[in-house]
Amino acid sequence: MVVETKYEFGFGFLNFLYTNAEGQEIAFDQYLEEISKTLIGLSGVSDFKMSYQFRPWEVQLLPIKVPDVENGEMPFPDMEQTALSVQFRLNIPRSEQEKLIDAEIFNVKSENFLVVYFCGFSGPSVFVFTLDAPRSGSHGIAVVREFLLKALSESEHLRLQIVGPTPFPRDCLLVPGDDIGIGFAWTCKEQSGYDEIRYVYDRDAYVDDDELIYDFTRELGEEVAQYFGILRWNRRIEIQWSELETRILNLAVGLQDRNFKSKTKSLFRYGKDASILGLDLAVLEAQTIKEDAEMTVIFREAQGQDLISMLEVTREIQTDRIAATPKQLEKVLSIVDATQSKRWNAIWPVIAALLGAIVGSHLI
Repeated sequence: MVVETKYEFGFGFLNFLYTNAEGQEIAFDQYLEEISKTLIGLSGVSDFKMSYQFRPWEVQLLPIKVPDVENGEMPFPDMEQTALSVQFRLNIPRSEQEKLIDAEIFNVKSENFLVVYFCGFSGPSVFVFTLDAPRSGSHGIAVVREFLLKALSESEHLRLQIVGPTPFPRDCLLVPGDDIGIGFAWTCKEQSGYDEIRYVYDRDAYVDDDELIYDFTRELGEEVAQYFGILRWNRRIEIQWSELETRILNLAVGLQDRNFKSKTKSLFRYGKDASILGLDLAVLEAQTIKEDAEMTVIFREAQGQDLISMLEVTREIQTDRIAATPKQLEKVLSIVDATQSKRWNAIWPVIAALLGAIVGSHLI
């Protein structure tokens, strides 16, 4: 059988967060059952399918607080290494779409979508294929995202987590071709609005559309998850640098206090704080260098074989800023240390005079 289907789609990052105020853990089967039960029960959902290849855990403890995935924390539960695939069709009438999105921003012509969630070794990803209207581009994922956000807000145990940009800023096509062999070829075309990425599969390589979609979302899903993992890493590092920067600058501002009593009381504390901050600075700088090197390896391995051209997409790791920040903060800490030394030199004669007066009074 020859597969000739042409698909338009968008992709991004969605995670099915499990919450339970009454329990402290979640079982593997319980999590999958909750996804199945919740999604099948939604209006407009049909042809629901779920599969996984690996079962790396049986029970996970619930986190104390909801992980902030957009700011770099790990999704919960940890479904990496499961190769979990969740697929369903979703009908969202035009009248419902108008309540969910701004039609002037998201030009969605379709009412029927194929939604595929895949979680592989690099984390979760989601694909939304438009089924009944051309030229909706990647905007279909926007209406599906908002539909699921609203629907799952009423669920007892599931919530939807998103990391932007979702949709990823490209219009994507999956089309048949000849002599492609195993895997997928791709080209990128610049155009007004989002650029177009055209993925090509061998029309003779697949027996049906289900097999095509399964293989394609698995292969591209790993790279999509990898890309969003890099964005989350970058955000986490930015937050850590920002917090450390605030602590160091607060220390410097405190030293500008001109009140003598305040200066004297804080003399010991500021010296200790400066030492701790200096150590924190060195540790964070080393961590940043190590993790940035790991990201560089990922990009190098992807070069020439990646399906979404991660190297072509902006690499959102602020290497210049990170390289400059330690030097700036080290300078602030050195000034703090120098200020401390000057204060000891200024205050020590006063302390000595006070001690002399006290000793003298006892000798009289």
